[in-house]
Amino acid sequence: MPLVALLVLALCACGPALAPPPSRAGAGRAAVQVRVATWNVHDLFDAEDRIVPPGPEGLVPAEPEVAAKVTRIAAVLARIGAGLVLLQEVENRAVLVRLAAAAGYPAARLVEGN
Repeated sequence: MPLVALLVLALCACGPALAPPPSRAGAGRAAVQVRVATWNVHDLFDAEDRIVPPGPEGLVPAEPEVAAKVTRIAAVLARIGAGLVLLQEVENRAVLVRLAAAAGYPAARLVEGN
């Protein structure tokens, strides 16, 4: 079976190049560029412990530590100027909204996940 797959790939590579897609110029809309950034901010937690009983690691940062981390991350986000930012490891919507406001973003959406 691997030999058949290899032959199919080789045949496809020998085929004619595909034509580029037709130009959309003049379609009535101007092209829009959007800068997208993704970043794992590593444990952006707030100063509230919402787990009862507390989790085994007990990682609840003090408010000054949270404020400093939000400020540092917001400064980087403002510098890169992305129109859409996808962050990983943000604890909850409250800290995300706080970060978005500090970085100058008008909206924040949170998608829960593991």
